[in-house]
Amino acid sequence: MKLCECGCKEETKKGDFKPGHDQKLRISIEKSVGGLLNLRDLVLSINSYSVGKMTINDLQNTLKTTLKK
Repeated sequence: MKLCECGCKEETKKGDFKPGHDQKLRISIEKSVGGLLNLRDLVLSINSYSVGKMTINDLQNTLKTTLKK
């Protein structure tokens, strides 16, 4: 058996999560970055950096700004 990826340490019958625990993880991640909109902004910025549309300094500034909200 595999342990649930949400961090609850419970075993799953199949897949990565126990039923509903994917939402538990999603909510935890959203809260840690200040909400769903901040999570969106962070992912978009990281994607922009990964394809060369943003410098490392721009990414750092975006991270600092977004995580302070």
